[in-house]
Amino acid sequence: MKPAPPVTRTHLGRPAAAGGTAANYTAAWKQVLATANQVGRTQAFRVMQDSAEQAAPHDGLGIVGFAGVAAGAIFMRDALPIEKVLLLYEPFASAFPYESLA
Repeated sequence: MKPAPPVTRTHLGRPAAAGGTAANYTAAWKQVLATANQVGRTQAFRVMQDSAEQAAPHDGLGIVGFAGVAAGAIFMRDALPIEKVLLLYEPFASAFPYESLA
């Protein structure tokens, strides 16, 4: 009998969904963009995203794009399933607890 394969976990210790974290992240981001367009918040959404990217450290570590994604998800949190928002926000969870963003 073969042992079960190891379970991939997210930053928060939860098991990652089938298809991989990258696929889930991409799908969630596409849903954020579609929702922003559907509810008429595209311009405000882009301003929030751009502001976060400008404020992020430009040190070559690639955090700038993630900052924009997280800010966009948080801006749209009232129109999206919370699971999608948290997935996109997760890279910042240790530095900025979700509760502190209210």
